[in-house]
Amino acid sequence: MLEAVRIAAASPRLCALGFGAEDYAAAIGLAPAPSSLGVSAQMVGVAAHAHGQAFWGLAGSVAETVDMEAFGALERLAAAARAAMSTPEIGRALEAIAFVPVTDSTPESATRFIAEEAALWGPVIRAANIEIE
Repeated sequence: MLEAVRIAAASPRLCALGFGAEDYAAAIGLAPAPSSLGVSAQMVGVAAHAHGQAFWGLAGSVAETVDMEAFGALERLAAAARAAMSTPEIGRALEAIAFVPVTDSTPESATRFIAEEAALWGPVIRAANIEIE
């Protein structure tokens, strides 16, 4: 997180930064909750935006849902975010910073999207001999 700006500026080929809530929380010894990860997630998001990149990630965990009240609060927050992203004004503002709002995602549609993107970009990546650095 402290190197997000440097990472965002590292290569013109970089198109997005991601924030892995569970990994980050485990690395620094925090509970993966929005209250403890919000600022860090925002910093990575701001670094991505400052360099014209997309930002992927959540400031919370869904990996070990045992507190259903907290999960309900996270879902209400997600519902409010979906509602905001569904408005034309917010949708246009997000698209202007290369963020494509997805307001109707389901596990099935996300799985389908990932498979379609892999089928589309996998051959391009292999043909260009692109490797993770």
